[in-house]
Amino acid sequence: AAAAASAAAAGAGTGAAAAGGRSAAHEAAAAKLVFCTSSEERQTLPPGSTVFQAIQQMNTQQQAAAEGEEDGEEEQGQRRGRRLWDEIHTLYYRPVSATDTPTETASASGVVGGGRTSSLASAPSSSSTASSLGRWGNTPLRELLAPRVPSDLACTPTCREVLALLALLEAVNRLGPRACAELDAVGAGGPEEDSAGPLEAVRHVPRDEFVSAKLSSKLGQQLKDVLSICGGGMPSWCAALAAPCRFLFPFEIRKRYFYCTAFGLGRALQHMQQLHTAEAGGGPGAGHGAADRDGRELRVGRLQRQKVRVSRKRILESAAKVMELYARSRAVLELEYFGEVGTGLGPTLEFYTLLSHELQRRDLGMWRHEEQDDTQQGQQQLQREEASPGGGKEVKAMKEEESDEPEPEEEGRESGGVSALASPDRMDVDGNAAALPPPPPPLQPASSALQQRLSGPVASSAALSAVAGAGLSVPSRRGEAATHEEGEYVNAPWGLFPRPLPSAARSSTASLKVVEHFRLLGRTLAKALQDNRLLDLPLSHVFYAAALGSPLDLWDIARFDPGLGTTLAKLHSALAAYRAGGSSGKLLIDGVAVEDLCITFVLPGQPDYLLRPGGADVVVETAEQLEEYIGAVVDASMGSGIMAQMTAFREGFNEVFNLSMLSLFHEDEIEVLLCGSGERWTLQVLAEAIKFDHGYTANSPPVRFLLEILSELDAAEQRAFLRFVTGCPRLPPGGLTALQPRLTVVRKHPSGGEGPSNGPTPVGSFQDAGLAAAVCAADADLPSVMTCANYIKLPPYSSKGVMAARLMYAIREGQGSFDLS
Repeated sequence: AAAAASAAAAGAGTGAAAAGGRSAAHEAAAAKLVFCTSSEERQTLPPGSTVFQAIQQMNTQQQAAAEGEEDGEEEQGQRRGRRLWDEIHTLYYRPVSATDTPTETASASGVVGGGRTSSLASAPSSSSTASSLGRWGNTPLRELLAPRVPSDLACTPTCREVLALLALLEAVNRLGPRACAELDAVGAGGPEEDSAGPLEAVRHVPRDEFVSAKLSSKLGQQLKDVLSICGGGMPSWCAALAAPCRFLFPFEIRKRYFYCTAFGLGRALQHMQQLHTAEAGGGPGAGHGAADRDGRELRVGRLQRQKVRVSRKRILESAAKVMELYARSRAVLELEYFGEVGTGLGPTLEFYTLLSHELQRRDLGMWRHEEQDDTQQGQQQLQREEASPGGGKEVKAMKEEESDEPEPEEEGRESGGVSALASPDRMDVDGNAAALPPPPPPLQPASSALQQRLSGPVASSAALSAVAGAGLSVPSRRGEAATHEEGEYVNAPWGLFPRPLPSAARSSTASLKVVEHFRLLGRTLAKALQDNRLLDLPLSHVFYAAALGSPLDLWDIARFDPGLGTTLAKLHSALAAYRAGGSSGKLLIDGVAVEDLCITFVLPGQPDYLLRPGGADVVVETAEQLEEYIGAVVDASMGSGIMAQMTAFREGFNEVFNLSMLSLFHEDEIEVLLCGSGERWTLQVLAEAIKFDHGYTANSPPVRFLLEILSELDAAEQRAFLRFVTGCPRLPPGGLTALQPRLTVVRKHPSGGEGPSNGPTPVGSFQDAGLAAAVCAADADLPSVMTCANYIKLPPYSSKGVMAARLMYAIREGQGSFDLS
């Protein structure tokens, strides 16, 4: 069936009007002119067409008129290609008149694939679908009754039926567990269903089983056609199938289509150049300047960059001003900090990391918070009691940061916290409100693996002091809480989801501030996607679904609040059983009458949120009240209670590019795009992903020490290492091998200039024996990094234990500033 769909859709799209590859920047206003290909106005052109599309249409017409020629097909194709560039093409236009039909003057939206009104939303309207499907119309299960099939795809009825069948099978595979939960809640399951076991265990197939290899290959080849992308001439089937039938294409192909169509021509060319460089260089680590098959270097125009300086102490206030001013700009945003000389990629990535952490502060009131139980609190208290403050002489590790275009710092005028520098593409941003610096970070105990690594013999006072203070201070939960008081960040183990705003307080200053923070969140997420930056923001998958306007129901609550979701599911099942039994007797829940549970019309967890006027004094006693209560909780949690926040988020996001473009992806794939992916580091993975240069090879003893240390890091230590080296605690999609530029380790000469490590690294000088008497001069030095190039300068330490101590000390003390240029 997938092969049939591939052939039919590809055949239908070959001769279709070119319409894909358009970005949000191409969106046109109301048409004032009508264009056509001839003076007789036989064929008018949609206002959304590009000049290249119009010429393609003219060539198609000429080709149809010349079908009777005797020339061979190859010769005709060559002549047509020459005519495209050698001949003069004439287009005719006139002002729009009152006699023109709306289709002629407003058909741009139907052809702008990838634009704000593209075919990504070509499924039937939600209102018409909801009305025709009854109670299922506003639930995710509506896909089982009305599969998403592109309405504007030019194909045969057989092809459309095959696509509908595939869409239905994919929906059953994805939504089957939810459907079974609904059936089980109303008691519709029989003995056969009970004996078959859980659906997700015996009937679920991997997502890749629905991928069409032929269609994926065809779309991949289409995305290599620079001319079609630049001219907006991609076939219409690309946009028609990419989102409604996203299951036909693998994630990598859809991601490539996303970057080639969502952000305009400049970003598309940059993305294609990066792919070309990686392919020409034979891997992700290929350097810039790769040449094509003819030996010519592929170069495109460089994107404009906007450099902004912010205050590290007031990240949230500074970020609000930066995004308000520059989120709409097509320029690449680069951040640096007051009082620090580092510029480039590293400080920019750390800015997004710091902002991600600031947006998770509990006092902002943005997110649902789950109080920790006694077990969690006891474990954290034990860790704090066991934490060692360290000792010895303090040595501060500094990050090195390279900039492609170093610029001297200049004084500027201050106005309202924003001071423009002398350079026209630079400015300073600082918050108006004064803020005290955060308290010094408490030291956390080292992991057991790290303690074992530090148990070996270490000499020199510097090395000993490093071992004493080698406890790695990593932020609790989300990366920054180690520098703040315990409990300052929200605890959302199932992902961040908006905290409902009570209707009575939605016009208050505090609520309006929460709404503005969600607007900032939308701008930040969109700008991060546009500039290809990573965030450290663990949003719930339900948040992405809500942002895209996907229907949600009672069963989605358990995905971000399992306790509340389980309770509501139990109430729903009891209500269904009561009504199935004829609504006679008392309504029992786990054998207890509902009125004895003292359930009031107050949102669980938020006593200030009343589900109805005077709800705190109204006890649920009847089936009708219980149904009202369940519906009110669901609406407050995922409907009216978060409507203002989600509206502000969408508005902020759409300022950068159209949020509907994310419908190309599943919720978990959106998280990968925004936050990257994790992986387990093994010696083999590290050896293949890291480049060793300038004094080191893969067989150098310090290199072997480093690989062993990195392979033994736990998740928190791995995040801290990544943030130290790259500025971001997460890896891009694809893991360490996808890091650009490639992670490189080079030899750092000892500062003392003495000892066996000064000069070519001797193989025999790194043995553990006898180190107490003769210590390598490099043992007193700390490693440094250039986050702009993912560059680690590693001294040739005498042993693995010394290297582990110095590396962890540098990671801990090197956070928070870029002090080297």
